[in-house]
Amino acid sequence: MLKAFAWIPGTGLVADPPREKFAEIIADKDAVLWVDLEGATPAEYALLRKPFGVTAHAVDECREYQVLPKVENYGDY
Repeated sequence: MLKAFAWIPGTGLVADPPREKFAEIIADKDAVLWVDLEGATPAEYALLRKPFGVTAHAVDECREYQVLPKVENYGDY
């Protein structure tokens, strides 16, 4: 399940903003987007690739439980 919340200046808190608006919210440097995935489907994880600009590998890494801490450099991300 994918749940999202956004804090948008001039609007305030928005619960479950439309997924097609994620990229727009992320582009606003004064806005905050919180996405919570619990028991999400592969399709729900895939929805995050384009707006967040992450690789398929990074999305796959999010889906797997990691016992050891890990840091990866994604440049500006």
